[in-house]
Amino acid sequence: DVFLHCNMDLRPSQTSDGAFLERIFCSSREDLLQLNLPGNMLELMRRQQYQLQQQAYSQQWPDARIWIIQDMGLSVGKIMLAQHQQAVHIVDMSFLPEERSKGRGRALRKILQIAVPQHQLALSLAVDNRNWRARKLYEGLEFVVSGSTATHDYMQWQQ
Repeated sequence: DVFLHCNMDLRPSQTSDGAFLERIFCSSREDLLQLNLPGNMLELMRRQQYQLQQQAYSQQWPDARIWIIQDMGLSVGKIMLAQHQQAVHIVDMSFLPEERSKGRGRALRKILQIAVPQHQLALSLAVDNRNWRARKLYEGLEFVVSGSTATHDYMQWQQ
């Protein structure tokens, strides 16, 4: 199983990680701040958006697995991986705000780029087409655009 070959302080997500996973999601939705909602309405909106995301992921990627990324025993992020056809798809990867820009995401992608070819698989992901920083990062890791929609670019890496 390709998921087990990624040995970077990862552990399978458990039911008890629900609040942590929601916290990561909410911290990544700065766009909702632009709505200028009162605090309680903003929190409700973030929770609803989180539930909608989880429902969409479970429908689109029913076999996906969530891994908690840890550093010295502390949970700092999560990665959701799904194996489909001839690729491992990075469904979602995110970190707590204070844990971003420390090179962990790049390191994890590089580990996956080493692991997946051993199973004759490619590595794929989708990036919001407004997220130019992520797009630049993936291009630097030799991902190429394999398709696009109005909102996302689909990228793939293959050895």
